[in-house]
Amino acid sequence: MYDSQVFKDAGIDHHDLFFLDGTCPPRDVMEKFVKLAEECDGAVAVHCKAGLGRTGSLIGCYAIKNHKTN
Repeated sequence: MYDSQVFKDAGIDHHDLFFLDGTCPPRDVMEKFVKLAEECDGAVAVHCKAGLGRTGSLIGCYAIKNHKTN
């Protein structure tokens, strides 16, 4: 793991949105992620420990809502 304070000290917002790998993200996590991404003025980096399911799930939620992807 890493120390999130390193990002904060560099002026990068850091948010922990935890849900178990291999599961669907809970509605509150999806809604919080989409809101954070929509309100961001710059780039958004998304990362999970494994980089397989959770990252893509949340990016997919954003794409479906904002880019009419289905």
